[in-house]
Amino acid sequence: MLKIALAALVAAALPAAATAQSQRLCITPEQNRAFVAGMLPDLMNQAARRCSPMIGPDAFLSKQSAELAERFRPASTAAQSSAVSLIERITGQDFPNDPQVIATGRMFLAAAIASNLDERQCQLVSRLSAELAPLPPENFIGVFALFLEAGLGEQDQLPFQICPRER
Repeated sequence: MLKIALAALVAAALPAAATAQSQRLCITPEQNRAFVAGMLPDLMNQAARRCSPMIGPDAFLSKQSAELAERFRPASTAAQSSAVSLIERITGQDFPNDPQVIATGRMFLAAAIASNLDERQCQLVSRLSAELAPLPPENFIGVFALFLEAGLGEQDQLPFQICPRER
């Protein structure tokens, strides 16, 4: 259920022109992971902003999201160029190489994704985050990327899919 929700959230955040493409873009698992790594700090903060009123102040997401987001910041910074390249491929738009523009774009995209969370999804994200929080950031990011990857195959309206790894 969460994997479908995550994939649907990404689809809802993409521009209408990108989702209207007739042929789905093929991205690698590594590109998917870079997208998740690049977005996760802002997504955690925006999900907390959206969800806290619905799930209450004692929920993990309400209490720990800012601290958790900061733990992901170095991985996000390291993945920034790969994540931006993927977003450019998906949207067909070039982004200026300006850290402030990129940070604003990331925050806007994270807010768009989080705005689609309902109370049940907020509870799931909070519970999942609580369970994964003890993991190192790389593992936390990897699990979220796997959820997204698993959900993408079930979402025909998305303009991209995860390509199988070449052997």
